[in-house]
Amino acid sequence: MKKTLILFLVLGCWVIGHVENLFPGSYYKAYHHFLGKHLRYYPDFYIDQDVLKCWMHNPPHWAVDQITEDLSAFPKISPEMLENAYRDHYSLHNYLVKIQIIKGQVYVPETLRYDTAPYRTILEAFAYLARRKLIPDSEFIFCFQEVLTPQKSTPAPIFTFSKNRMIPIQKDLILVPDWMNMKSWPFLEKAFRTARPERPLMGRHQVLFWRGAQTDWTGQRAALVAQGHDSPLIDAQFAGEPGMAPFVPTIDHLDYAFQVNIDGACCAWERLVWQLNSGSVVFKGPSPHVQWFYKGIQPGVHYLDLPAGKEEIHAVIEGLCNDPQAAQKLADAALDFAENNLRIEHMYGYMALLVKQYTARLEKQPVRAPRMQPFVTGVRRWITPPA
Repeated sequence: MKKTLILFLVLGCWVIGHVENLFPGSYYKAYHHFLGKHLRYYPDFYIDQDVLKCWMHNPPHWAVDQITEDLSAFPKISPEMLENAYRDHYSLHNYLVKIQIIKGQVYVPETLRYDTAPYRTILEAFAYLARRKLIPDSEFIFCFQEVLTPQKSTPAPIFTFSKNRMIPIQKDLILVPDWMNMKSWPFLEKAFRTARPERPLMGRHQVLFWRGAQTDWTGQRAALVAQGHDSPLIDAQFAGEPGMAPFVPTIDHLDYAFQVNIDGACCAWERLVWQLNSGSVVFKGPSPHVQWFYKGIQPGVHYLDLPAGKEEIHAVIEGLCNDPQAAQKLADAALDFAENNLRIEHMYGYMALLVKQYTARLEKQPVRAPRMQPFVTGVRRWITPPA
């Protein structure tokens, strides 16, 4: 039965991988829906180990700098420090998870229900790296909330998806790739590779385009929507709820030459990764929030700072339309960075480098703690689900 199921999965992957040639019009829908739904929690199907190991062997300087900066507050990490960090933030225990890696196996608390996307995505990544001995035995605390505001002023070695540079208490949090990009990007990337050559930059709609939710802690989203009223160069609307503009699929954003990234509750998560991959010119609103790769991108090189006023936005858009070489240079630099730093293999590679550097600071070799269960991965879970 197990062999039959595995053969069926392999055959299914081959069919999906060749459906572009068999049914060109349905490729994106079939690939993204089938693989995104059924195989996203089994990275063996989509991780290129050569790309992963190459990136780990020669990581970019910005990644090394970010990891060094994040760990600088923790020259030594004791078991007591980890326990204190968890206890001090106990009111967030639904989001904070102790993770142990011992002899290639990932362990999580017995009380954790890890079938939801955030947990499965991150835990599958650690399990993949542990199985291949790309990370050592370790233990750490991982925050699955969008952003963590520590409840104590004592530095706590907690892994998190983003942090606010303007809040001193957050500066010692340790950045990791976010689960949303790790879940979605492996299956969007191929669609983007197919779509980009069909949509040259200057052949796209020459407007600044944005669709998104009303989650808007800075007010920048509402301001841009207001600026878009009666503007021939700004097409910005709230979307996805009754009475708003219709939802626009991610791939259809490639119809527009100018994209904009604005914070919601905190970072815009997936948006900046696919925008840098889009082949469009990216504008980025001012933000104190940072993610794991922000050290690698520079304003004026990979993106442009979003002007505050409507007339200033018009002037920049008109200038780029009149200077297509400058616009193309920005789009190409963003794409080059994304293809060499933001693939799923690079996200896994960053996590592996971080865990190695972090583990070197542990004072004691991790030992399996009481009430910790082994995390059951991918196909193994389908074949032998836990009781």
